[in-house]
Amino acid sequence: MAEEPTHIRGNALPLLFLNRWLWVVVLVSVIAVMAAGLFVTPRLMGEYHLFHGDMYMQQRQYAQAVYEYTKAITANPQDERGYFRRALAYNAQERYQEGIADCSQAIKINPRDAKAYDNRGYFYFLLGDNTSAFADYSKSIELDPRDGQAYINRGHIFYARGEYSAALTDFNKAIEIDPQKGGAYDERGKLFRRQGQYEQALVDFNKAIQINPQDANAFNDRGNVYLDLTKNDLALVDYEQAVRLNPQWAIPYDNLGIVNTQMGQYDVAIKYITKAIELNPQSAIAYDNRGWVYFQKSEYEQAIADYTKSIELGPGYVAAYNNRGLAYQQLGQQTQADADFEKAKDLSGTP
Repeated sequence: MAEEPTHIRGNALPLLFLNRWLWVVVLVSVIAVMAAGLFVTPRLMGEYHLFHGDMYMQQRQYAQAVYEYTKAITANPQDERGYFRRALAYNAQERYQEGIADCSQAIKINPRDAKAYDNRGYFYFLLGDNTSAFADYSKSIELDPRDGQAYINRGHIFYARGEYSAALTDFNKAIEIDPQKGGAYDERGKLFRRQGQYEQALVDFNKAIQINPQDANAFNDRGNVYLDLTKNDLALVDYEQAVRLNPQWAIPYDNLGIVNTQMGQYDVAIKYITKAIELNPQSAIAYDNRGWVYFQKSEYEQAIADYTKSIELGPGYVAAYNNRGLAYQQLGQQTQADADFEKAKDLSGTP
């Protein structure tokens, strides 16, 4: 099966759009006040550093942005925006615990800041704490029931729990609030795919692509449906487009490996999956997938090496134990094969 993204797309942590004219006004004001030898108020100095931070964020200079937002917080520690925006910079640097701390401080200053709850929930999700993420998304919705992104985010948690009816309700609500929000269609499409409702899934992915033709996720997700339907040529086209749109994203490369395996193009498949591993060396699924290609080529030792790496990265990954057992079997190493089959049964709860 094709690998799905494990992250929430969209506007969970949106970048801020800098009002350059306002920044110029603030900059000139600060310079003028300092030149006159007058006292610069904490509020004005905070604004100065906030706008500097916003400029660095737009330039993707995240370390400088953190520095400026920290200066803003020091100047005016009761302005929640400094914490809120520094959390955005921390997100870009994958400093999720620090992001949680800043969102929590923003909430402490303004307990009715719905977006701070939504963003903190996103950080919790990235750290694998779905319980805390769910609580924050729900609080965000309570404070701002017209925020479609919070419904998408909470729906994603419902989906992960297998609570598909509740997930569908949240995705539908997000679409009702903003019919032009492509992420909601994409998430609902993944839900329909999981339930085997492929035609409905395709309708949603097509809509997501229509809204945003630059959405690599939607092309990858539509490719997954085509792969499920064994429409390999169409899957290939969509995965290739996902790679073109986001060449640093590992998952569509892995999926290109899967579809080429199904088409018997084993060397091409290995090339793509190896690229996926280069981009994400921690992917147990990618190693398992490449192992399966080597197995198809009767290169059992290399297959076992990849399956072993997959197990190392994901000790609970049942498929890798099963697949390694099959490779051991082909080499006549039945004792090792039986041990792997038994381990797979134990992990899956099969009697």
